[in-house]
Amino acid sequence: MVADGFWQNHVRLMNQNKKIKCPVCKIRSAIIDKQYGSLPCLFCRRRQNKIAVPYKSVEWTSQNIKEGRREYGKSILQPWREGVPSLEYQQAYPEQSKKMFAKYKKSEIKNVWGDVLPNWERSK
Repeated sequence: MVADGFWQNHVRLMNQNKKIKCPVCKIRSAIIDKQYGSLPCLFCRRRQNKIAVPYKSVEWTSQNIKEGRREYGKSILQPWREGVPSLEYQQAYPEQSKKMFAKYKKSEIKNVWGDVLPNWERSK
């Protein structure tokens, strides 16, 4: 793509053929996108895709905070999710849940928060 408008003032990103250079290597021609502007060339994209990305983020918290999460983690539990009574809530607060879930059968009370809550009950 030939540089025009905005790019004419940014000579450092253009090569001799008036094409926009790659913002990463500044050697090859960049890929121009209407929404995002200049993107890295295919060579740089392939090289960046080879970089291993950690699948799990590292948690930098103190032992104090971890203990607090284990101790007070159940305080964020909600009794229902989308109209279904929560088994986690029933296990955390048995006295309160007896009153709240009196009209439900045991088979209707399900583990509804398992997909979003971390396991704070695990050992150190």
